[in-house]
Amino acid sequence: LIQHCKNWCREHGITRIALTVVTENKTAIHLYKRAGFKVEGEMRHTLKIQGLYYNELMMAYLLNDETTV
Repeated sequence: LIQHCKNWCREHGITRIALTVVTENKTAIHLYKRAGFKVEGEMRHTLKIQGLYYNELMMAYLLNDETTV
């Protein structure tokens, strides 16, 4: 699915794919890193679920970056 999104973006001239992921979601973070996404920052207390606050990582993949896999 991620590769399909990358291909679609290339075909449509999009050079950046950005996403956010809850910091507790270690499986998704690992998946995105393996797909070449880089962490660009962390946003604190962006979500409140059942009275608990959660942080999110900002991640991005640059399609025109030769160092990105």
